[in-house]
Amino acid sequence: MALIISALMLWFLQQAKAVDPTVAATLSSDSTEVGQPVELNIQINGSQRAQVPDKIDVEGLTVIHTGQQTQVQMQNFTITSSVMHTYTVQPDHAGKFTIPAITIEVDGKKLTTQPLALTVAGNSGGAGSSGGSSSNSGASSPNGQNPEVANKIAFSEIVLPKQTAYVGETIPIEIRVYFDASVRVQMNSVPTVKCEGFTIQNLTQPHQEQIEKNGRRYNFVSFKTAITPVKSGKLTLGPATLPYVAMVPQHRRASRPNGGNMDSFFDDDLFNGMLGGYTQEELTVKSNETDLEIKPLPATGQPGNFSGAVGLFSMATEASPLKLNTGDPITLKLKISGRGNFDMISAPHIVEEIGWRSYPPSSKFTADDDVGISGSKTFEMALIPEEKKAKLPVVEFSYFDPIAEKYVTLNADRLPIAVEGQGTPAPVAQASPASQPVSTPIAAKSVNDINYLLTGPAHWGESFDPIFTEPVFWKSQGVPFLAFLAFIGFQVNRRKGKDAVARRLAEARRQKSELMKILQREDTDPATFYSAATRYLQVEAASRSNRNPASIASAEIITMRPLDATTGNALQSIFATHEELHYAGEAVTRQKTPPAQRESVLDALKKFENARD
Repeated sequence: MALIISALMLWFLQQAKAVDPTVAATLSSDSTEVGQPVELNIQINGSQRAQVPDKIDVEGLTVIHTGQQTQVQMQNFTITSSVMHTYTVQPDHAGKFTIPAITIEVDGKKLTTQPLALTVAGNSGGAGSSGGSSSNSGASSPNGQNPEVANKIAFSEIVLPKQTAYVGETIPIEIRVYFDASVRVQMNSVPTVKCEGFTIQNLTQPHQEQIEKNGRRYNFVSFKTAITPVKSGKLTLGPATLPYVAMVPQHRRASRPNGGNMDSFFDDDLFNGMLGGYTQEELTVKSNETDLEIKPLPATGQPGNFSGAVGLFSMATEASPLKLNTGDPITLKLKISGRGNFDMISAPHIVEEIGWRSYPPSSKFTADDDVGISGSKTFEMALIPEEKKAKLPVVEFSYFDPIAEKYVTLNADRLPIAVEGQGTPAPVAQASPASQPVSTPIAAKSVNDINYLLTGPAHWGESFDPIFTEPVFWKSQGVPFLAFLAFIGFQVNRRKGKDAVARRLAEARRQKSELMKILQREDTDPATFYSAATRYLQVEAASRSNRNPASIASAEIITMRPLDATTGNALQSIFATHEELHYAGEAVTRQKTPPAQRESVLDALKKFENARD
């Protein structure tokens, strides 16, 4: 029977291999608008062994591999297999794009898909072109000089791919500036953007070219960057302001009453230019403002190991060596690639830690663009197996997908490993022949030996052994001894309990002292300051209980002690601000906590500490 099944399986496999593999690429839609992604599907028929790229480079589009599906069918005793690879295509701006032909190696053969066209329109809500007109968003002079001329020289706009986002979601923006091509202009700085409620990346080097817009020639300058909202609600971005110097023609001089035609002749614009009739003016071009609706991250379904990463990501796993002895280290590399807020990506979480010892990982970020939205972050850590293992431990990374609007948890590949060298049990000592007791032969009594006269009753005693060799003696002595040991144990445990309380209070005082040093420093950035403030409250709240400070939430802290409404609101504000700054990434480290804000927080901490039952 087994032979028949094996033969059938071999025949099925031969039938499956008989189909020549093919590849085809399709788009879920050939048109979309900025902020609305589409799906690219690459279907491979006739094979399940194909090498597809993780991402596809298209100027103006972000194309990332997001999953695959495998399907096996049998029809008329013919087996066909197919694999569908799905990519998410995110437009960066409006325009017409071509996804090029993609070469895929299938069973050693190179097959190519057909090119696909995609048309991207501007966002219907206006996010794709957020610039104002030249009259409202044009240039102005800081000294109030020649505003009419300045408005004709330059105008600016801010372009965003979307106007609705989530807290922690990184949004690419472009600042576009148009200078009249007939005017000589010099820029001495980069634009500054008003972005309250956002963190902003450094601006890229400007891209410059000459274009035609509305029938006029302009010197076009583009700056790209990215913003990340740190709080929810309606937020305003802009304006973007750029100072520059322009060579502006001087106004004509008023003709002298008796100057005749000669003055009019030399007042001509041609001679003004030839004779140096230009002046330098310091002007400023200012863009429009644009509003964004920022939604909070959902609390429902949030994984416990979520660190604030928002975007689209994938994870690859490498490990070496795969064959080792117990106690030897394994170098585990986890590469997280995609598009999102890489500042908030922390090391993946090891779920299964039993039998493993790990050390803090190192990280390295490699950007795929000038702004730092797309790229990869590689974590390298040392894992040491403490017992025999057949696979790597379970490692998870969680992030929030703003397109699907849900949390996603990625699992690292559990690569097979071989761990050898488990310790053998200690040998049991064997008694040597010399140490074994030697039996003494007992002489046999002779029948003719003289028996002595008995002086008492027969068998009056079973043994002449001392009483301390009897079990009853030791049992009677053990009762008071055990009672003495119990008394000693009770006193030791009682003292240990007092010592544990004393140690806990001493540790709480030490931690509070270290945290207070951070809180009182004038150069402490807001993220570090509010992190120390929340930790101070948790340590103080846990000082009178045998609890982990990190397990005490803000709502519980406020109800633990009698507080007035003002102090309670101040403590809630501390935790809320800490939560907002948690999503700000590394940008807030360049700021300092305002003195008035620092004193207000310190006053709230003191009131909480003094409000004891």
